[in-house]
Amino acid sequence: MRRILPVFGLLWACSPNFVQMSKASYERQLHASWRLADTACNENIQRINPAATGKVKIKFRSGEVRLVFKDSIWGFEQKNCSPLRLYEGSYYRADELSPLVRYIHCVGKDWERHFSMSPDEPIHAFTAKQLRLTADSMTYATIAQAAATHRKELSFDFYALNAKVLGHELWGGGLEFKFYPRLRWATGLTLSGSGKAVSDTFGFSIKEPRLQYLEAGWINQYDLWQNKYFRLGINLTNGFAMATLRDNSQTQKVRSRYGEREVPKRIATNYFYLLQPGLDLSYKVLSNRHNPDFFVNMKARYSKGFGRVRFGEHSAPSTYWFGVGLSLIGFDR
Repeated sequence: MRRILPVFGLLWACSPNFVQMSKASYERQLHASWRLADTACNENIQRINPAATGKVKIKFRSGEVRLVFKDSIWGFEQKNCSPLRLYEGSYYRADELSPLVRYIHCVGKDWERHFSMSPDEPIHAFTAKQLRLTADSMTYATIAQAAATHRKELSFDFYALNAKVLGHELWGGGLEFKFYPRLRWATGLTLSGSGKAVSDTFGFSIKEPRLQYLEAGWINQYDLWQNKYFRLGINLTNGFAMATLRDNSQTQKVRSRYGEREVPKRIATNYFYLLQPGLDLSYKVLSNRHNPDFFVNMKARYSKGFGRVRFGEHSAPSTYWFGVGLSLIGFDR
């Protein structure tokens, strides 16, 4: 489907009689903006592209080439694409036509959302403040209700971490999934694990001690700061943690979904209720129209455990860890 859309309305390159159209007929078509949603197409047109001379170039299958000034047309549509509106020297892709016209506009590597009250009216940034200033109360209420039912923002975090557990520095990794029911507030699940061989036997008669640490919980986060590139959030996690001491010199059989396998022998395990405040900082490194965008993410956590212990300190330990990784944020409309 290919169309040409004029400033005052809509000139259809998809009109079946476009090639034979007289100048008078051409001028009259400048006022047909209501035909923006028309799906008719003229197969005589081979290609429509912007020209370097400030014009739009129309190439017909017959070999004829026609140039139209950009400031004399609304915009144009290329094959299998949404209409592109030309406005103040920039291109705005028309994404929705009702109850107002919504556009997506590319600025560098980022895509921004805009709107106009009708196809021929000025384009504004799609913000709550601008909507209140521009739209009537009924349209604003319709947009607000639609936004509330749209797909919400999601975040997937994958990271490596360094943890201080029972006086030992452990390396590991983790992942987080968060859902944003509101603009700045997120809730989700988090899981992380770390471990390494240590020299400390914690009073047990073992030859090759190994310390493992695992956390799992429900995370709630509030973003103090959000802009195009940075996000800064504080969070609180409630969950469970366990620290396990094993002996690598001995093995024991355990059952799994793949059958029995041998693992280092477990000597003792501490189980805790976990209360964990934290801080997240993200920086966008790749924009993908929010489907999703890619961020470098840095995390800091302080973990306070509550529960009985079988090895190590007499009370449930406090631990902390730092992480760095990749966040995928987006998936909203």
